[in-house]
Amino acid sequence: MRDYQEDGLDRALTTVDFHHLMTLPAKARMEAILDRIDAAQVVQAMNPQDLYLTVKELGPSDSLPLLSLASTSQWIHLFDMECWQKDQLIASQGIEWLDLLARAGYDPLVKWLQEVDFSFFISLMKKCLRVAVRPDEVDLTEALDYLPPNTIDDQYFWECRYPGYEDLVKYLLSVIFEMNYTFYREVMDYILYTLDAEMEEEAYRFRKGRLEDQAVPDYYDAITIYVPMEPTELSFEKEVVIKEELDLEAPSFALALINSREDLLTKAISEITDAPTLDYIRLELALVANKVLISDQIPLEDRDRVEEAMEKVSATVNLGLHIVSRSVSSMASIVLRKVFVEQLFRVGYSAIRKLHLRAKRLVKHGWISQCPTGIDILEGVWYETLELLLQPFPKLLRERPKMAPLPDFFRTPQDIQTVREHLDTILAMGYLVDMLRVSWGDLERKLWSEGIFQGLQDIGIPQLLFTAIAHILSGHRIPSSLEPISLKAWKDLFPKLHPDSISRCVNTLLDIRFPSTAPTKKNIRRALDRYIGPLLEEYRQEMLPFFYRQEVPDPRFNRFILLSND
Repeated sequence: MRDYQEDGLDRALTTVDFHHLMTLPAKARMEAILDRIDAAQVVQAMNPQDLYLTVKELGPSDSLPLLSLASTSQWIHLFDMECWQKDQLIASQGIEWLDLLARAGYDPLVKWLQEVDFSFFISLMKKCLRVAVRPDEVDLTEALDYLPPNTIDDQYFWECRYPGYEDLVKYLLSVIFEMNYTFYREVMDYILYTLDAEMEEEAYRFRKGRLEDQAVPDYYDAITIYVPMEPTELSFEKEVVIKEELDLEAPSFALALINSREDLLTKAISEITDAPTLDYIRLELALVANKVLISDQIPLEDRDRVEEAMEKVSATVNLGLHIVSRSVSSMASIVLRKVFVEQLFRVGYSAIRKLHLRAKRLVKHGWISQCPTGIDILEGVWYETLELLLQPFPKLLRERPKMAPLPDFFRTPQDIQTVREHLDTILAMGYLVDMLRVSWGDLERKLWSEGIFQGLQDIGIPQLLFTAIAHILSGHRIPSSLEPISLKAWKDLFPKLHPDSISRCVNTLLDIRFPSTAPTKKNIRRALDRYIGPLLEEYRQEMLPFFYRQEVPDPRFNRFILLSND
C-alpha cells in the first residue's frame, strides 16, 4: 500500500531507495518504478548510469515504458554510452537509438533535438544521409534525374544510407522542418559542407567531458585501471578533492551490486559517517567499476558478468586496503578517507599481477616449458592454481568447509601468501622432475598399451615419482633415464610397495637430495613437503586395502606406477 498521496509527490520521491532499486532484477526494478504514482519523477531522478544499466539489462525495446519517462539529459547519456566504440561514432547504433527515441514519443524527441550536442547530431546524420542541394540554374525536372530521391522543400535532397530506417529519417527531418526551418537548413548545410573528421572529433571531445562528469571514463582512460601501483606511490589528497567536488552525483549501481561481505572494505565504509565522504566513495566505486567494465568490454546486458566485475572491484579494493592499512582495522577507515579507491584497486592488482607474471615465466621459461604436455604435467590443485593465475585477471582456488573449492578473486594478503607458497611448490617440482631424469620420448614408447596411461598426456609427476620409487624398492637404482616397470615384475614387486615403505623411501630420497639442514635447499624441501605429504596420503588410502586383503591389484587399473610390456 502506498504511503503517499498524489499531492505529496515531492515528499514521496524522497522515500525512493535507489540503492535498493539497483539490487533488484531489472524487470522487478521497472515494475517497482512504474507501479508508483510518481513514476516519471522517479525515473528522471535516477542517476543516468543507473537508468542506462537498467535499460541494458531489460533490453532497449522492453524498457520503452521507462524510456518514455526519461529526461533529455538521460537520453543524451544513453546516446553517449551506446553510439561510440572507443573514439569512433557507430552510425548503426545511433540510428537504432534514434528509432527508440522516436518510439518513446514526440515530446522526448523534440526536447532531445533542442538540447543534443549539435556536433554529435551532425556527425550521426552525415553517416546516415547522403545530401545534395538543388542547382540554382537547372530545371527541377531535369535535376530529379540525378538528385537523391527524397526532399521536403525542393531545395535539399537526401537519401538514407540505411534503407530499413528511411521512414524514421523522413519523420525526423519533418519534425525538424516543422520545428524551425532555419534550423533545418543549418542541419542540411552542415551535413553538406563540414568535414566529417572535424565534426566527429568535436563530438567526441564534448562526449568525453559529459561522461567524465558522470564518472565514466573513455576507453583509453579506463585501461589505466590496470597500471600497477606500489604503496609507496600513493597520494593522500582525497580529503582535499572531496571538498572541491561535493556537487558530483554518485550512481548507486556499483555499491548496490557489490556483495556486502564481512570484509575490511565493508567495515571501513560502515565506520565513515559524514555524508560527503560516503557519497564521494560511492562515486569512486562507480568510477572504478566503470573503468573495469569498459576496459574489459563487458556487455552491460549480461548481469552475471556485470556482477562478477563488481565482485572483482570489491575484492581487489579490499586487498589493496589490507595492504595499505597492514590489515589493521582501526587504520582501514582512515586510509579510505585519505587514499583514492582507484589507487587501492591498483595496489591490490599490482600484488596479484606479480603472481601472474611469475606463473607466466614458469610456464614459458621454467621447467614446465621443457615438458611436452606443458601445465598438464600438474594435477589437482596445482594445475588449477596455475591455470587460474594465467587468466587475464588471475584468481585463486578458494577452499570451502565441507564443499568443493571454487575459483575466487584475491581478497586478502593471506590469499597472496597462499598462492605464493603454491607457486614455490610448483617451482620445486621442477627439481624433482630433474632428479628423476625423464626422457619423454623413450618413456612414451615403452608404455603398456592396456593400462591407464596411453600417452604422455596421461602422465603426471606422481606417476614419475612412484615409478622411480618402485625401481628403488625392487632393489635397483633409478635408471639413468626413467623407464616404466616391467609388467612381468608387477606381481612380485607389488608386495614391496606398501605405503609405509613408499613413504620411507620417498622421504629418504628427499633427505639425501634436498636436506632441510642445508641453507640453500631447505626452502625447496619445505615446498616439496607441501606436495609430497598429500600425495603419499592419497597412495595410502587407495593401496592399503590391498595389503590388508593380501591382494595384488589389477595392473590395468593402477594409476600410480608406469608399466611396460618388457
